[in-house]
Amino acid sequence: MKEVSGASRSFSESHKRFSGREIGAILLFICGFFLLLSVIIFLIGILNHDNFIWSLLGVVIVSFVFISIIWGTRKIQKQGYIFNPPVVFSNVNRKHVDLQSNPRKMIFNEGNNRLYISTKNSIIEFDDTTNKTGNEIAIKDPGHMAVDHTKNRLFVTLERGIAVIDTSSNTLIKNIFGEFRFGQLCINFSTNILYAINLDFNCIYIIDCSSHSLVDKIYCIGYPRTLISNQNTNSIFVGNSDNVVTIIDSSKNKVIARIHLPNPPSNRWYPVTTSLNELYVDPSNNILYIKEDVIGPPNEGGVGLQTLFFKIDLNGIFFEYYIHSPECDILPKTKRYMPHHRSESILRNRDIFSRNSSLNDCFIVNSKSGLQYLTDIGRKKLDEIDLDNKILRSFEISEHCNAIAINPIGNEIYLANSGYISNSLDIFFVQKQPTVNPPVSIENSSH
Repeated sequence: MKEVSGASRSFSESHKRFSGREIGAILLFICGFFLLLSVIIFLIGILNHDNFIWSLLGVVIVSFVFISIIWGTRKIQKQGYIFNPPVVFSNVNRKHVDLQSNPRKMIFNEGNNRLYISTKNSIIEFDDTTNKTGNEIAIKDPGHMAVDHTKNRLFVTLERGIAVIDTSSNTLIKNIFGEFRFGQLCINFSTNILYAINLDFNCIYIIDCSSHSLVDKIYCIGYPRTLISNQNTNSIFVGNSDNVVTIIDSSKNKVIARIHLPNPPSNRWYPVTTSLNELYVDPSNNILYIKEDVIGPPNEGGVGLQTLFFKIDLNGIFFEYYIHSPECDILPKTKRYMPHHRSESILRNRDIFSRNSSLNDCFIVNSKSGLQYLTDIGRKKLDEIDLDNKILRSFEISEHCNAIAINPIGNEIYLANSGYISNSLDIFFVQKQPTVNPPVSIENSSH
């Protein structure tokens, strides 16, 4: 194993340079002064027709001012003075582990402090205590994973069916529903139920984790693409193909609400394609995060790619979203009040931003601290974001990062790197952060 120490810089040192607003104000003041001076000289040249040099000098200064404004603006954007807050590194260690296989997806098991990394033909077990790879479970073409740390079970989707693995012995127990193709998985530990997206029937399979039998099926609007569970509120969230998030009461396995997300602008020449492909929930405060990739009309940058991040307070207080892009990491959040949702209620918001972005960025939420971690492949950074959408710290990462996982107890962030030359795992040991407010229950269908 090869270890690489992380950089360290004090909080006070990071604030010695000018802020983005100060640098922008200074630049605008200087440009404004020269622009005013050039206008005066230009007017003198016009009034004095016999002196051609005054007019020529005015034109030269005006051209210099405009070139300075363009150059300065691009320089500020490139250096991140305006859009990126000061980067703060504090008590951060980083370790680098080489992997023999190409990593695809990762999931952390809180029960045994093990990280499971899926590759093309196996699942690699990584020991969080010794920081070494251990047993390798031979499985062909593993897909999505869900772990039940209370019963030492790992569920993995295959090309057909779902593999059930005993994580205490790393042995395959059985393959269930081998005749179907499945998408993402999630588990409700309190009810011992596995929820799986059936890609053949476009519905949610409700499976008993003990008997591995089918309990029920739920059909949602559109095609289900992603789902996640909030254990504290007995809620399952399903993201669909038509920008709808369906909320299921997992104690009754009934749909209790739907959230309609805003649609991006489109036109007849450039139709917009949306992919609501990731959901994250913070059970400590009942906030839902939604990652949606959008392919649409080319914009100013010439690339019609966006990554939209919706942030929804399920307690009915606010509905906001922001967009991740190389030019502006976290835009000022758009907040809309929405009434407390009841059964089958429809929540709408039609406003939307449009920015360039990378569709390969990874996102995850620490359920213990409420902090969010978002990769920016363009900047080669991992940003730590608080509940106010402010970047607290940024860490250097590889441009080949393709998966992220988290140990919420030790606050360790795992990034898998997949490249043509080498495959690796980066581990960031970040200091613990204070927890946020206690959980609040979601309104059920009986009200």
